Amino acid sequence: MKKMMFAAMMAVLSSCATAQSDKDITLLPPDTDKGASIMKSLAQRQSHRECADKDLGKEDLSNLLWAANGINRTADNKRTAPSALNRQDIDVYVISRKGAYKYVAAEHRLQLITEGDHLGRIFFKDLYQTLKLNIFEYTFDGHDETVAYSLSIPFVSTLVFASVMKHQDAPGTTFKKHMAIARGLMSEDDYLLQEILFNPRTPAQVANIRTELKNLLEIIEKKDADGMKQYLTRLREKLK
Repeated sequence: MKKMMFAAMMAVLSSCATAQSDKDITLLPPDTDKGASIMKSLAQRQSHRECADKDLGKEDLSNLLWAANGINRTADNKRTAPSALNRQDIDVYVISRKGAYKYVAAEHRLQLITEGDHLGRIFFKDLYQTLKLNIFEYTFDGHDETVAYSLSIPFVSTLVFASVMKHQDAPGTTFKKHMAIARGLMSEDDYLLQEILFNPRTPAQVANIRTELKNLLEIIEKKDADGMKQYLTRLREKLK
């Protein structure tokens, strides 16, 4: 797996370079005569734990990328960053307000990457693995189905609970737990909730909830002890 260097530069890239296309950004030529000597740079080297809320200039961005992994020997296509047997196994990425970009050293430009293309898939997979996150790959339809099942069902159930509850301090830990879940859900952004609930697979899940509520209501109204026992037994089996 390739090593990755993340240049987390919150820069307005439109002002840092000239756009070659909607996806690529052509960088300015690097200024190889700029900067202090190596000895002076080493003498001044130190770490900073805080980042300034300031856009990175176009010249600084270009020079930083070239210094990190640019081509300094064009005849041999060799880089500023050494690699064993010249494998060139280092990729540099720029994260900006406009998206994620891969530095293309051969052309000294930034290539926009997205989750939908092959490059984006590799980038985000490596990024999430670096963060030690579990990764599950789905088709678009499979994603909608999974989200509708794992999020829409609990979201709708919580919304129903919030809509029928009374504003009172009810005893019991079960009520308090549901109240905490409801408050947490209602603190989320409205647009996020809308996007999840407007999932094309959500209506079918809501219909399932409605069917189960109808069946449960019928058992309760009839005070059907045997029916309730069978109902609870079925649910316990599902939860195993």
